[in-house]
Amino acid sequence: MKRLVKVAQELNIGTSTIVDFLKERGFEIENRPTSNLSDEAYELLINEVQKNKILIPERRELKVLGKIDI
Repeated sequence: MKRLVKVAQELNIGTSTIVDFLKERGFEIENRPTSNLSDEAYELLINEVQKNKILIPERRELKVLGKIDI
């Protein structure tokens, strides 16, 4: 079992997002940092986050080549 706040930090998402996601899938969890996630809930969450990371394109950085005089 892992604490909600630790999982949120690990995945870089909010605790309320985790709680909402798990409640939609039938898990009972309170939105408190000390709430524990079962191993099953944690695995479901990890799989969903990994699936979504594939769908999100990498952020591209713009390079500044020089000043533009107007």
